[in-house]
Amino acid sequence: MTTTTGKLGVRLWRVAALLLTLVSYETQFLHAGEREAGRFSFVVLGHIRGDANGKDSPMLDELLVKVRRHAPDLIFLTGDMIWGDVHSVAVDADAIKRDWDRLDAALAQLGVPVYRVPGNHDIADPVTRDIYFARYGELPQAFTYRGSRFILLNSSWVPQGSAPTPRKRAYNQIRGEQLGSKQIEFIRNELSEPRRYDHVFLFMHHLLWWHKEEAAWWRDVHPLLVGRDVRAVFGGDMGPLKFSHLRRDGVDYIQSSIEGTPSIEILRALNSSRLLSQQFDNYLYVTVDGPQVAVHVETVGEFSMGNFTPERWRAVDEYKPPLTKRLRDLLTDTRRLAILGSLSLIVFIAGFVAALILKRKKPA
Repeated sequence: MTTTTGKLGVRLWRVAALLLTLVSYETQFLHAGEREAGRFSFVVLGHIRGDANGKDSPMLDELLVKVRRHAPDLIFLTGDMIWGDVHSVAVDADAIKRDWDRLDAALAQLGVPVYRVPGNHDIADPVTRDIYFARYGELPQAFTYRGSRFILLNSSWVPQGSAPTPRKRAYNQIRGEQLGSKQIEFIRNELSEPRRYDHVFLFMHHLLWWHKEEAAWWRDVHPLLVGRDVRAVFGGDMGPLKFSHLRRDGVDYIQSSIEGTPSIEILRALNSSRLLSQQFDNYLYVTVDGPQVAVHVETVGEFSMGNFTPERWRAVDEYKPPLTKRLRDLLTDTRRLAILGSLSLIVFIAGFVAALILKRKKPA
């Protein structure tokens, strides 16, 4: 027979056990929250634009399938996301909007927040500028996610006013512009307090750090990043390479880009295009786990596009133009040499005559 005192003791024991269980669950929940606070992943996609015919990149569907498998928390697009009507004299605003609508609809299928910085195809004139800023806002921008800071910068030329931009002017800006005082001051303010964030990541389109040591980037921007928990600067433009990496003072500079499939004619005509097409198209999958940051280089189109078959290599690299074209090229080269030779002869004769005149003017 259980006494009243015994029953009370059992009840107290049960209450204590319940409280201990609740405390245990709460502690586990808090610890899990602490672990998750600094644990996430993101994907960086560079140069995913389609072509001048208004078509998406032929690798876009495959790319989205691969990105979905990573289940990232965030996605960053590092410029040249659409074609942008860059070769047209009169830019078709409706065509630009359709390109953005189509790309945004495709990305929306992933159900992940998407952030972007513009490239020279995205902003090349007042029309594309106004459409881009209206849809995605002006730069620079910054936001915090799970203890890390993300800084979005604009390395593309932004036209002033509303006058149509000459195509030559837009083409001259293909490699972008160094950051102006406004964005440099923005970076300085963002990084003014050390240890403010667990990690800092910067995003832009152009590879401004590819310039020589005395370039503005190394003089004005890089010193602001050193010792400020900046882990990486990401760019999405294509240079002589589709992927490149430079590490300096603890900061990783990483380029990642997707070329698409240039025509056989372009590959046959340009050695630089052939060298690019012999490299894998790639994107980045970045994981953050507390103090650890890992950047994984992923490929796309390596099997599906048929760019790495012996047949394609022979079609491009063993191709010989028709005899008529070779003769025409030879004639062009001969004319060029003749012009250079004539100019050299003129310069020599002018110098010889000038020397004779000076000699005669000298006193005996």
